[in-house]
Amino acid sequence: MSSVQHLKEFISQRLTAAAVEIFGAFEQTIVEYEEELDRQRRLLDAVLRPEIKLHRIEIPDVCEEDEEVPTHLQICHHAKKTSQNENDPNSLQIKEEHEEPHTSEEGETLVLKQETDNVMSSAYEDNAAVANGDSQLLSHNSLVTLHVDNSAMTKSPTDENTFKCTTCSRTFKAKYALQIHVKTHTKQHPICNTCGKKFRYLSQLKTHESVHTGEKPFLCKTCGKRFRLKASMISHLRIHTGEKPFTCKTCRKRFRIKLQLEAHLRIHTGEKPFACKTCGKRFTHDSSLRVHLRIHTGEKPFICKTCGKQFREKSHLISHLRIHTDEKPFLCKTCGKRYGLKINLKAHLRIHTGEKPFLCKICGKQFRLKHGLEAHLRVHTGEKPFLCKTCGKRFREKSHLTCHLRIHTGEKPHACKRCGKHYSSSNNLRVHMRKVHTGERPYLCNVCDKGFFEFRTLKQHMMVHTGESPIPVKHEDKALQVVKPC
Repeated sequence: MSSVQHLKEFISQRLTAAAVEIFGAFEQTIVEYEEELDRQRRLLDAVLRPEIKLHRIEIPDVCEEDEEVPTHLQICHHAKKTSQNENDPNSLQIKEEHEEPHTSEEGETLVLKQETDNVMSSAYEDNAAVANGDSQLLSHNSLVTLHVDNSAMTKSPTDENTFKCTTCSRTFKAKYALQIHVKTHTKQHPICNTCGKKFRYLSQLKTHESVHTGEKPFLCKTCGKRFRLKASMISHLRIHTGEKPFTCKTCRKRFRIKLQLEAHLRIHTGEKPFACKTCGKRFTHDSSLRVHLRIHTGEKPFICKTCGKQFREKSHLISHLRIHTDEKPFLCKTCGKRYGLKINLKAHLRIHTGEKPFLCKICGKQFRLKHGLEAHLRVHTGEKPFLCKTCGKRFREKSHLTCHLRIHTGEKPHACKRCGKHYSSSNNLRVHMRKVHTGERPYLCNVCDKGFFEFRTLKQHMMVHTGESPIPVKHEDKALQVVKPC
């Protein structure tokens, strides 16, 4: 996969992750806002409608009237007298007394300082139930006390309302936060009506819908390119500014996107976390795995609109299109030769440097190209995997089979631009150009400095110096059919 394809995959993944973080922070702000509103609402309710809590206490059988009795015992005495004589209106009188505040079991309640009609009514109903035989409410350890919840005045962490998830027991300060959390257990996620994909948050779904609508609201003012996500545009702007804020601490290489750095670090660690379930091959990038899976499925989604040829990778299609446009953007600064692919330029530069990094472990022969080594290994193994279905002949390299098939079809797609002569292979065309038009002899004998039009004639010539018998060389042109001694 080309670096451009990797870059696009990294950008897409990173921008999606950034969008999730942005909208997650936005929803967290909403949750905090809901919590604050809920807290203010509780404070207001506590002031306007104070909560009256009842605690029960065991009372003596007889309450003496001439003793100073606390308010809550007066209420109990009042209730007993009421049960004896319900028609006596004077029995509803209770002494109004001023008591000092005292601490309840929770340490935060105040004893009622004044009586209202509503409080008396509530106390009457509760104690009437006691007088009618509800003895369970008057257990040995119970207490009957009237007090006002003072959470509005003194806020305590134990008094704050919390919302608990019954599935995992996690607590939340706001009901809205709990409702979002519950969806992780019930799987009641927002669903895209177009493709059926599920999302955790509604904001993520709305962002995803732009994939189907094609909407790209974020515009780069420098080059005019548009983006679905703001985070994607921010990452894109670094192309124009040249900013690369993410640095590898091992080799100091810099990257525009954090996801690119994370993938790069696997080069140093050797980690390959993405495995193909079909053949077991592992990859450092998930995008590489997706492309690899197309080998097993046979999928080739990228089609050339000019010739109809299909490709597994978009980068391969882009490279292929240069055949039709004759575009060759990659220039060799040494000899001026141009190439349609950057990888071909890198391989070509080894001609000038003499580098041959690919070594055969059997015979020690070295090659400039990995493909050359792979083809050479078949010399040792005798493998010829490419079969001609017409005549049954087999070949070690696919390119050899492709050229061979033109013998059966008669196709000669390579034409000389000077004389119009056609050839079945590009190599034959190059040899023709050297012999007929340019006279170039790029293959030199390092013993006698004699030059040759093609490599195989040089190879035959070298047998003269090594003492081997010269072998006749067959070629389309009659020149140099037999290599003669110097």
